[in-house]
Formats: sequence, structure tokens, C-alpha cells
Amino acid sequence: MLRNIRKRLILALLALLPGLVHAQEPDALTSVGATDQGALALEMESKHKHHGHGYQRVQGVVELREPELEAGRTITKLEVTFDFDCKSRQVRTVQTTRRTWSGEYAGTTYSREAWRPPVADAEARALRLVCLAPEASPSDAPAPARSSPPPRRSGPQVIMMPKGSSPKP
Repeated sequence: MLRNIRKRLILALLALLPGLVHAQEPDALTSVGATDQGALALEMESKHKHHGHGYQRVQGVVELREPELEAGRTITKLEVTFDFDCKSRQVRTVQTTRRTWSGEYAGTTYSREAWRPPVADAEARALRLVCLAPEASPSDAPAPARSSPPPRRSGPQVIMMPKGSSPKP
């Protein structure tokens, strides 16, 4: 009985803290600079080659200079997913998640905007930072290709022996 009371009390206290369940602690952020919306920082730990398509995908956070009111909530932070193409020196935004000051989720927008040159000085610095940052360790690199590919088989191979015959030694 005491256990149930304690459990309900803890749940009630957690319910009083808005956004606690949905708030996510970001990885260590690397400050990049100011954009027209606010201060941009990148989570460099999130950097990865996206499905081998030749570009880097990195999570970023924009702390809004001027909070925005949306559906009765005050949005203070944007979590943005960027793609950086280091060869063509271009960038695009893939996804933007809006959060309140307490970390409460307020919505996500997806976009597949066209590749473009960096718009703000902060985006240009982010591009340089992402493209000059050390790549994954050599142990993460794919194994070198073999001289000849393995034979292809369409499915499981079963060898049937006639009844009454045994393999010859």
C-alpha cells in the first residue's frame, strides 16, 4: 500500500514538470555563430555520412533570438537536421523540430529543399567545420573489395543423393 502511494506521488510530481518526459539532452554542442533567427550550434557527435550518398548529415540547434508564439506555446528553440555536401560546398535543411523553453515538443516540419550555397555566415562556418572535421576512424571504414566477387546463389542449395548410394571415398 505504501508503495502504491509513493508511486502515485512521484507520478504526480513528474506531471507538474512540463516537458520533462519529452525533453532531450543534446550532445555537446559546438557554437557556430549567429543566423538571422538566432544562435546556431552543431552536435558534432551526430555527424555521419548519410547512407553513402556523399554528404554529411549533422544535427543543429538554433536558440531563437525572438521567441515565436505558435498554438499558445512559446517556441524558443529549433532542432534542425542539416545535410552538408563537402564537394560542392552546399547545404540543405531536411527537418526542423520546434521546442518550447522547457523542451516540450511543438511540432516538426520536413523539407527536401534544393541544395544551396550557405546563406548566413554561420552556415558557411558550419560547412567548413563539418567538412574539415576528422572523418570516422579507419576501423569504421568498409573492408577493401576482393579481387573477385563471391559466386551468387539464388537461394539455399540442396544436393540430393539417389537412394541406396553412398559417397565414394
